[in-house]
Amino acid sequence: MFDDEIEKLTNRALHELADFALEEARRQVPVNSGKLKKTIRIKWSKKSFEIIFGNESTYLPEYGFGYEYLVVNGTAPHTITAKNAKVLTDGKSFFGKIVNHPGTKANPFDVRTYQAILNKLNQISNASTNLSQRYQKTG
Repeated sequence: MFDDEIEKLTNRALHELADFALEEARRQVPVNSGKLKKTIRIKWSKKSFEIIFGNESTYLPEYGFGYEYLVVNGTAPHTITAKNAKVLTDGKSFFGKIVNHPGTKANPFDVRTYQAILNKLNQISNASTNLSQRYQKTG
C-alpha cells in the first residue's frame, strides 16, 4: 500500500518535471521562424523522459545533422553561393550570387534548459529533505 503511494507520487513528480522541462526548453530556444521551437517535445520511456530538439523538418542533409546543432554551436564565417537561383534573397532583399556570411554566435539553449532542470531537481530534493527531517522530529 505504502509502495503504491510512493510510486504514484514519484510518477506525478516525474510528469510535473517533464512539463517543466518542456516549458523551459521552449522558453530558452531562440526564435526566428519558430520552426525549431515547434519541434521540441518529450520522449517517454518506462520511468524516464528525454527532451528532443529538432526532427526531420530541421534536418540539413547537406550537413548530415539538424539545424539545432548550428544554433547550439554557432557557425564560423563562411561563403554562401546561390545554387538554384540567380541571386540569394530572404524574400525582402537581394544579396547577390555569393555572400560572405559573418557566422553566428553559439546559443547553447539546451545547456541552459538542462541547468534549469537541475536547479528544479535540487529544489525538489531540498524540500524533500526538509520534509523528511521534520517528519523524523515529530515521529
